[in-house]
Amino acid sequence: MIFAFVGLLGFNFLTASVSAKVVNITTNIAATAWFAWSGNILYKLAIPMAIANIAGAWVGSHLALTRGSAFLRVFFLCVIVALIGRFAWDVFAR
Repeated sequence: MIFAFVGLLGFNFLTASVSAKVVNITTNIAATAWFAWSGNILYKLAIPMAIANIAGAWVGSHLALTRGSAFLRVFFLCVIVALIGRFAWDVFAR
């Protein structure tokens, strides 16, 4: 979604990241409401995961605000390279 906001809508990286987070939290709230209504939430797993998600979002937003768009771009690309490396390892290390 960040790539789409930057490439298709012309947002800078910081604005694209914030916009993606707003869309993400909106869909998360809708999904949580649906699963809670249908009784399909495993609270023993969901609560620690929610706490970790909130902590990560807090740290990430503070890094974005203090270090700016250039830092976010480099950090994001490093994470993408690490994920591609992990997927390549899973595929080719068998």
